[in-house]
Amino acid sequence: MVQHEIIQRIVKGLFDDNCLLAAYYEEIANQYDSIKLFVVIPSNCEEQVKMNIIKYLEVYNSLVYFEANQEMVVAVYENAIKVTLVYLSSSDIKVSPSAHVLYDPDALLENVPSVYTMTNEEIGKMLDVYSGLVLSFRENYTKKNYVLSLKIASDINGILSTLLRFVYDPQNAKLSSNGLMAILPNDIKNNYSLIINKLKIDSSYECMKMMSMMVDTHIVNMPIEIVQYINIDYYFIAKSAILNS
Repeated sequence: MVQHEIIQRIVKGLFDDNCLLAAYYEEIANQYDSIKLFVVIPSNCEEQVKMNIIKYLEVYNSLVYFEANQEMVVAVYENAIKVTLVYLSSSDIKVSPSAHVLYDPDALLENVPSVYTMTNEEIGKMLDVYSGLVLSFRENYTKKNYVLSLKIASDINGILSTLLRFVYDPQNAKLSSNGLMAILPNDIKNNYSLIINKLKIDSSYECMKMMSMMVDTHIVNMPIEIVQYINIDYYFIAKSAILNS
């Protein structure tokens, strides 16, 4: 596939300039898949690589879109292939569980954390956001702002999918809904499918109640190491606002 050719050319450019310690990419399923490439850069090469990153990318072909920050680059080629290139330092290496290692002569990628894990504190903060969105949903639904309330319900579903991923596939929590159904237990999968089917304007409130019950089922079983980061009073107010109305 053309994605593999792109990856090889980018990595070769970095290697030829002695600016590569290790590299891996995530699994590519078909010819339409985007590329997610992770490169470990020596500290003395960081500025050089970031200044010349377009050169490395355009070894394959011209770009029609390019955006960069200190952590990553997003680019799109003329053939619509999207590349996300993530910079990693040797002092802070994380690896995707589905990584395909291209180059790792010093075994830097062995026995390191997953790039998609989430901390207990991150989960707690996410659930505080959830509580706020629940209250916002109720407010807008009661004002008959049904399109906006559906948008909020969709955002809440994103949090629910991340929560489920965290519980049943913690190494990939940040993947959220990506491939979620494949890792859920059958009973949870069936209930979650019902929620997705209700995520539309004429059943958004019923959907919201179902999501609230599923979130609650998982929160009540969480260990104190996670619960300590959740504003429980805020959560119970939001839960009551939906389930008791």
